[in-house]
Amino acid sequence: MIIRCKIHLTSNGKYNVWNQPRNSIRQTIIDCLDLNKAYKKAYKNSLAKNSRPGPSKSSAAAVPTPTQGLSTTSQGKEICISQSFIFGKFNGFCDRLMKLLNIFNTLDNYERLFSTHVCGLLWDDTIEEKEKEFKMHVGQLLTGRTYNHLDYRNKEFDRDYAEFMEKIDGLKHILSRMIERSYHNTWESPQAIKFLKRIEAVTKVVPIATLDDKYERIGVYFASRITATRKAFQKNKEKDHVPLGMPPVGGKIMWIRSMVLQLEAFTKDFASHDHLKLLPQYKLLVQEYNRFAMEAASFEIQILKYWVNDIDVSLSF
Repeated sequence: MIIRCKIHLTSNGKYNVWNQPRNSIRQTIIDCLDLNKAYKKAYKNSLAKNSRPGPSKSSAAAVPTPTQGLSTTSQGKEICISQSFIFGKFNGFCDRLMKLLNIFNTLDNYERLFSTHVCGLLWDDTIEEKEKEFKMHVGQLLTGRTYNHLDYRNKEFDRDYAEFMEKIDGLKHILSRMIERSYHNTWESPQAIKFLKRIEAVTKVVPIATLDDKYERIGVYFASRITATRKAFQKNKEKDHVPLGMPPVGGKIMWIRSMVLQLEAFTKDFASHDHLKLLPQYKLLVQEYNRFAMEAASFEIQILKYWVNDIDVSLSF
């Protein structure tokens, strides 16, 4: 099985694991892993079919372990079949394939991350230096090696794999710190949700430890903004806030509606995020918005009534 899998993986020796399209070799590896699962399933079905239905003296003397099965020959004799003996080498080969699959997925994730400047979050020269270091590690520990990566008994690959994953863990830590340092004060700003979505995309590759803290800070900020907007409206609604070139009544109504639209945008941004809308602050945000919208609409109607009354008075003369 191992020989046939190697032939399948290398197209009968024409290629190695590095000079093939990554999606192609990934699918081939998955085929080999599925083959191992299929053989194990067939083994268990055959074992269940050939096992004797009832206990006997001989079966009581030879109790199979979890890695062994008990089968019966045509002469009625019971024999112990070791699953580890049958699948041990193939399991070792599949463990090597799993490591290669993990490497391919890691390469895809980080190449995609660097090509987008970490989802548009890091644009300085430092991220380019980290990309060069990443490519250097790939060349030194993976693609530059001359041994057969499909030889599961070669321990040199296991050492290189462990060192490569250690380098990746260090890279994760560095990128996480760079993001935290660059966006520490972003979560109390109107742009917070936009950058939060980018960081959540990054966390699929680079874990961000303080993500829950960011949710809380954004929730507190938006709740405070809507409260501050209501207070500003109550304080200034009797004052003249007319944009340049606008008539008094129309300018006043435009000012009122602009404040409503601002809070509506806050509420919609909050509601568009699956996690934020589960926070307690979201309910407060909706309640405050609805209360403010009603106050603004009542005040707008009041202004229009005054305007209509002024027109009626003017026309009466």
